[in-house]
Amino acid sequence: MQYEGNVEDDLCLTFQVSIGQGNQTFTDDLKPGGGDMPVTNENREEYVALYTEWVINKSIYMVFRAFYHGFHSVCASNALLVSRAWYIAD
Repeated sequence: MQYEGNVEDDLCLTFQVSIGQGNQTFTDDLKPGGGDMPVTNENREEYVALYTEWVINKSIYMVFRAFYHGFHSVCASNALLVSRAWYIAD
């Protein structure tokens, strides 16, 4: 379903995203100078693509990085490769 209204006037969005953590709010530009760029009917698809990329990848980067390094410090990569070779051999 396509939104038929005026995105800029109705939604008042810019190319920024804000997230609350505790009692603080952090704002991140979706692209350089994003706080000064309104989302319009012409650029709304770009906004959706950048926002989706931010939600799926950028917003979780630090948490995933910590998980990744912690996981690999407990489960050495060599152990994972050996167990994979054993599984494939069967």
